[in-house]
Amino acid sequence: MDKSPKNCILFFVKYPEAGLVKTRLSAELNETMAVELYRTFVLDLLSMLGKFATPFQICFFPENSLEKFMGWLGDKYAYMPQHGEDLGQRMENSLAEAFAQGFNRAIIIGSDSPDLPEELIHEAFSSLEIHDAVIGPSVDGGYYLIGFRNDAFLPEAFEGIE
Repeated sequence: MDKSPKNCILFFVKYPEAGLVKTRLSAELNETMAVELYRTFVLDLLSMLGKFATPFQICFFPENSLEKFMGWLGDKYAYMPQHGEDLGQRMENSLAEAFAQGFNRAIIIGSDSPDLPEELIHEAFSSLEIHDAVIGPSVDGGYYLIGFRNDAFLPEAFEGIE
């Protein structure tokens, strides 16, 4: 396990409300089932992240929902609100905040990959020791993980992301 306090995982999570999470699944399931599935995804990932010595922060959205998150997940986690007009700005701002807090390497993971293997997070941080950035592409054209070293952070990478 990575014991360096200079690494940080930013876990992007939306508050689970009907019609706002897993909306594509809501067409096949119903909104209540989609919300419960999303809640399970988040809890599965938190369980996995709890095995790491690497600190992580729950980057929550909407940014004014801290009390709701603490009521759902408790106060044992570090929380960071997502600030920005769109997902790209929110990712850019969260990475900038992590670097401002003194972390040298930071990766973002989302809540849509409940079976994300721990090894991929270890591999991402190992790669950031020698590379400027890492990205874990997903089959839908997006990515399940993105990370940067502080000295190579490229905010422009997040422009135009819906």
